[in-house]
Amino acid sequence: MKDIFNAGNYFTQYAGGQSNVTDTVGKTLGDWGARSVEALKLAKNYVSDGASSFSGYLPSFVSSACAVIAPFVPSAPVLGVAVVCGGIALYYRRAANKANNELLMTKTINQQSVQAVQALRTQMNELGEVVKKQEQSMTEATSGWRADEEKRALALAAKKEEDLQLELSRNAERVNEKKEMQEKLNLQIEANTKLKEEIKVISEAAHKPISNKTPTDKPKSQFTTVGSKRGSSANTTFASQSGNVVDLFGTLGNFNAAYSYPVAYPAAYPTAYPMAYPMAYPMAYPMGYPMGYPMGYAAWY
Repeated sequence: MKDIFNAGNYFTQYAGGQSNVTDTVGKTLGDWGARSVEALKLAKNYVSDGASSFSGYLPSFVSSACAVIAPFVPSAPVLGVAVVCGGIALYYRRAANKANNELLMTKTINQQSVQAVQALRTQMNELGEVVKKQEQSMTEATSGWRADEEKRALALAAKKEEDLQLELSRNAERVNEKKEMQEKLNLQIEANTKLKEEIKVISEAAHKPISNKTPTDKPKSQFTTVGSKRGSSANTTFASQSGNVVDLFGTLGNFNAAYSYPVAYPAAYPTAYPMAYPMAYPMAYPMGYPMGYPMGYAAWY
């Protein structure tokens, strides 16, 4: 009984401590108190009706043991102290059980909260990885798109430069062609100018007056055309029956002074001029001109 009293005193002093201490002390005191109460009840039947509620905490073998030790149980005052200590121990044991249950519940809630927080962190980490992968994919896609755009821009610039070079080359060819055409045109103009001068000379020579010469002068035996200047084959010899030679321009050479101008000119001119001009001019000019004006012109003149 002294052990029971010391235990109750100890519990009274340290009941406000930690929950595990409360649980251990309460359980010990409760076991000792309840067993003591039941033993005393069985031995002396001095326990009041209020103490009967503690009998449910005693196992069967304890009841048997208490029946054996019943003759050695102390008197009523000691029994009362034991009952009080046992009641206090039982009260604190129930309080300790309640605190343990609350603590266990708190621990469970805390553990669940920790697990929830860990799960949330795991989800956040997974979400962060997904976001990072998406950002990387977007970066790669953007980089690839920019590279493609740069390639397209470079290809377009190269194509434009190539087209520009081709156009410049064509313009240069056109300029060269225009230069060649201008040179040919200048040669044509020069040839036409020379031809005009030759025609002018021929026209002026054709309108010269007939020269007066005596019949004793040696008549001319040759008629020289314009082509004789450059060795053309258009040279033709003409002689009139009266010894008078008429050149291409219609000018009388040697003629009889007895003939007067109206008589001699019509007689000689129609005979020589129509023969010389149609033969020389149509033969030289049509042959040279179709082969190329510069060639015909040079060969004839």
